[in-house]
Amino acid sequence: MSEGELWARWWAMAWKQAHPDWYDAELEALPIEQARTLTRSQHARTGRAFAITPCLPVEPDRALLHFILAPATHQAFVLTLVDCICRPQLPNSLCTTQQLWCQRLSKVLRPTDWLATSDDTLQLLRAWVTPAVWQRLRLSFARSRVSALELITPHAIAALKLQSLWQAVLWKSIKFNEAAATSLLDEQELEDVVTTQD
Repeated sequence: MSEGELWARWWAMAWKQAHPDWYDAELEALPIEQARTLTRSQHARTGRAFAITPCLPVEPDRALLHFILAPATHQAFVLTLVDCICRPQLPNSLCTTQQLWCQRLSKVLRPTDWLATSDDTLQLLRAWVTPAVWQRLRLSFARSRVSALELITPHAIAALKLQSLWQAVLWKSIKFNEAAATSLLDEQELEDVVTTQD
């Protein structure tokens, strides 16, 4: 399936990637599999239930699509990178190489006043994407987290700076994951060589 088709499918049925919290709240009487079946047959009703305004899809963004379709662990990793860039003084789970990359980008963008200590990093994602994209993208995260976030007015940050931040982070997260996968393969190959020599 092409990226355009994947984007259109996600746009039309973003709830397929919804965090389970959203199903519990909107379709609480049904088990999750029955709720997902219902969402396939009751498209308009489901869109209303998730507060998604029907509209034509915006132009697809390759990096954003990769983030959308990624597992929750990868999405959390991306948000951790953004957090480290904007709040380098806070502890994080990144390795030294990742932290150094974040520090370099932070020096260029100077985002240290974009988030207060208590702010959710999702605020920057919400501020970057269009409202129509956010209506769909927010379903990927826990409903309580999104509800708390949506009570706050998004930060007024220059669109070009947000674009630079997110494009860089989304691209680099793919590279970090590729490097990690290669490292795991190298370790496995080394282990196989040692095993065959024994």
